[in-house]
Amino acid sequence: MVNSLSVGQETIVLHSICQMIDDMVNHAMFKSSASLTDGNILFHSFVHAQLFNVLLVDFLSHPQYDRKIQKRPFDLPTVNTSGAPSDRSYLYYLKMICTDPNFGSVPERLSKSLKSLAEWLDGDIVLKDAHFPTLGLVLDIRVNRLKSLSMTGNISKHNVTRLSDAANKLLEIFKQNGKTVALDECYAALPEFQELFHDHAFIYQSSYIVQMLNDLRWGIHEYLLPEFERSCVPIRGEAGRQYHVKFNIPVSFENEFSKDSYRLLMQLVNKEPIIKSFGVNASMRDLLS
Repeated sequence: MVNSLSVGQETIVLHSICQMIDDMVNHAMFKSSASLTDGNILFHSFVHAQLFNVLLVDFLSHPQYDRKIQKRPFDLPTVNTSGAPSDRSYLYYLKMICTDPNFGSVPERLSKSLKSLAEWLDGDIVLKDAHFPTLGLVLDIRVNRLKSLSMTGNISKHNVTRLSDAANKLLEIFKQNGKTVALDECYAALPEFQELFHDHAFIYQSSYIVQMLNDLRWGIHEYLLPEFERSCVPIRGEAGRQYHVKFNIPVSFENEFSKDSYRLLMQLVNKEPIIKSFGVNASMRDLLS
């Protein structure tokens, strides 16, 4: 296992993660940004909920391996595919950053929010008396949370001819829950899985998911604030015009792309995360555990 990222790799990873979270957690996606306590996030529509889940799949995945050059983009290390489910996602790189940060000490908020999200994703969701009418099955079904979210996002995105991976994963889920089902029956049961785990479970727990992503975004923001304050140089324009800023980029950056990513990342720090911090009722996290 590689224990650290270079400063350029860390910058590219943090900028990518901030972009992914900002694409999901924003005012265009929700009817309300919630109050600061016991809030409830409501999507504008069912289509917005599907879009959120589709975007979440990218966040819960990892950079693709480029077979032509036989490495991942920017020489990023391979995620831990044999570890916990969250280690197979971008959270793996955040764990590396928390262990060996390039921009000073890691604030408690980033480590705490990362730990909460990773532990939740690595846990299981249990649905009691789950109905699969196509198969004539009623069972208590247990599924890893990250796996269920990835499956429902992909089912929202693709038609049935692109869902062989989801069908095989459902076959595995039934086997793990003591049921023997044929693969073609799993294809037929995918809409019922989607109704249970997206229309019901995901929608119910979406407020808590959004809170955790937003906490992670604020944790990254607080971690980078000292670097922003060190790097930012205000440049005042002519009289009556707003000033702009430039950034003193660390000399250790490997290439121009990482330097551009640094500028964009610092601009995000300057603007703060889109949604203010908020909390949700614990029942939205635990009821379906």
